[in-house]
Amino acid sequence: MKNNFLNRVEAERMILSTINQKKKIKEQLHGLSEGAIKNWIDRNGHKNNEELIKLVFKTAKLTHALADVSNEVFNSPEIESSNEILSLNNRIRRIIQYFK
Repeated sequence: MKNNFLNRVEAERMILSTINQKKKIKEQLHGLSEGAIKNWIDRNGHKNNEELIKLVFKTAKLTHALADVSNEVFNSPEIESSNEILSLNNRIRRIIQYFK
């Protein structure tokens, strides 16, 4: 069994790197907790960018699921979640590139 916690950390690092690569944001996103995301939205004025907000929260939920060992008994979320996280990361990257 792979270490799901490490997979989660790698996924979160990838998402944070994608979001924080844009130099024009006022404050970087420091984590994928609900509080960190809401703080980032407020400080950067992203309230009107509903698609980005939805994608970031969905990605956060999926990364948390990677480390939820109780899920493994019923299904193998690792591959499905990893593929979806990669897809969401690409969508976030496309939105972020148009920030002014």
